[in-house]
Amino acid sequence: MRHLEKHRLPETNLEQTELMTGMGQDDDDTVYCDIQMPLAQGRELLDLVNALRESNAHPNLDIVFEHMQDELCTSIDIVENPTSWDSWGPTHH
Repeated sequence: MRHLEKHRLPETNLEQTELMTGMGQDDDDTVYCDIQMPLAQGRELLDLVNALRESNAHPNLDIVFEHMQDELCTSIDIVENPTSWDSWGPTHH
């Protein structure tokens, strides 16, 4: 499970995008992808990523597949077990 750090609130939409994606920190050729989908599709995508990674057919993408697995597993767990993640989210006053 990854450690979540608290950040100051961004003052602009650009700052928010930079905080969420890490963009603006480096001028490189990094591609960012943020996709939302229903739980069933998330599980199916995780199965596909697992199969692709296990096949070793795309060795240059292994670390990408690993990150996708981590993101999908975490996201699926949040949806399936929301009470266990309540302490990680924002507080409501």
